[in-house]
Amino acid sequence: MKTLLINGTTKQSNSASGYFARFLYLFLKGEKKMVKVRNKLDVPRIMNVIDEYDALVFVTPLYCDGVPSNVLYLMQALEKRCKETGKTFKVYVLCNSGFIEGRQSEALFKVYKNFCDRISSEWCGGLGIGGGVMLNVTKMVFFFATLVALGLFLYNGVKYGLWVSNDVTLFYLSIVVTALIFNAAAFAYMLSMCGSINHRRQHGIRFTRALVFAWLFALVADAGFVIVSMFRGGFWRGINRKL
Repeated sequence: MKTLLINGTTKQSNSASGYFARFLYLFLKGEKKMVKVRNKLDVPRIMNVIDEYDALVFVTPLYCDGVPSNVLYLMQALEKRCKETGKTFKVYVLCNSGFIEGRQSEALFKVYKNFCDRISSEWCGGLGIGGGVMLNVTKMVFFFATLVALGLFLYNGVKYGLWVSNDVTLFYLSIVVTALIFNAAAFAYMLSMCGSINHRRQHGIRFTRALVFAWLFALVADAGFVIVSMFRGGFWRGINRKL
């Protein structure tokens, strides 16, 4: 039983797809390997080892309701290989999107099902997670809060001899509990998917999302995009041109 996890993000680090792929990796049994396909230059490296595995798990973001182009390069190479060698796989897909509703991934799953038909492999189902970017942010907030809490414990301990502060503990626990609530459904559904992969059984099509009110998600997402556009987009660039 050998499983290949394919992280389909184009980002170098801190991607939502990487977050979910690492979670799956922790709970998969048997021999397993995780690879990243950021562009077509990564395809030959993956094709050199892909025949060793009997199950493929694609973990990808959702781009325009479809498959990212970097993953398409791999799928095209794999289709050619399977037709030449007759190699087959069990194929699972986890798709995360910035949209709050996981059902937004439904069209993408149809693409993978058609792909499996083309390579004579078994389409075993997928999981669509809505609000993937927000869930990835909760991961980063958790690690940041951990560092802050450790720093405060150390500061209070050295300066006041108070190594355990109730205020700091409550602050840290509130962050942890909030992050767990937001991620609870995604964690549960991913654990279920791991069970299906480990037993090489059909998983079906399932959808879940960040556990947050849609209206609150929209407000937070809008604020996040405004901040990102100010520092990484064209907001200041346009002002500078006018000046």
